Amino acid sequence: MILGIRSGILCGELKRHPDGVIDYLDIKSDTIASLTRPGGENLWLAITLDVDGLGGPLTLKLDAPHFEHRLSVTAPPGPLSTSLNFPIALPITEEGVLSVTVIDEARRTEPFTIKWRLDFYDNAPDPGFTAAELNDKANDYTGKVIASLQPPRPGKAH
Repeated sequence: MILGIRSGILCGELKRHPDGVIDYLDIKSDTIASLTRPGGENLWLAITLDVDGLGGPLTLKLDAPHFEHRLSVTAPPGPLSTSLNFPIALPITEEGVLSVTVIDEARRTEPFTIKWRLDFYDNAPDPGFTAAELNDKANDYTGKVIASLQPPRPGKAH
């Protein structure tokens, strides 16, 4: 099903127009740097995949230090590309890497991964809260967003 990642971006703002056009504003480079230590960013993750048109289940994995989320979705049959756009609260508590991996669950091919480096600006001040507090808030927010995107499970009340 998945032939490759056409694009993967992190941006500060996403605007959807009535005609379906999406503007990606404040696009980030390959490094996401925090102004404070610890710190974080409220971002939009936008991924476009090239697919074979057969449709099927895929898993999106987001991994960074103290940040791990999974999103299961189904690509519809027919289109030759599919897009995922959703907000994340990314905690930056240490230097490292944010990796976003897409797994084709139906065909179990090699996963596709894109990465961004996580860093701090020079002389980034202490913001007055702990890394654990930041991690809890960011993971709670992103977990709620991802849960809202998951299809209902059979037998579960909503």
